[in-house]
Amino acid sequence: YLPPCTLLNTCLVFGVAIDSRAQLIEVATIAFARDGIASTSLRAIAKEAGVSPALVVHHFGSREKLIEDCIIKA
Repeated sequence: YLPPCTLLNTCLVFGVAIDSRAQLIEVATIAFARDGIASTSLRAIAKEAGVSPALVVHHFGSREKLIEDCIIKA
């Protein structure tokens, strides 16, 4: 579990600010690898990251864009 993000799109993890977009890519990559791309929803990723589904949509616009960004990062 990662802490919820603030309105500034950063999270504090052990006192260090982390960009929520990067955090979501990290969480999504793990979820896709563990559960499979077809079985992993934006809502599940948001829940695991401790953020609202709206924040995921805000950053990526669609599930397909999130998948694309995870692949590019890997």
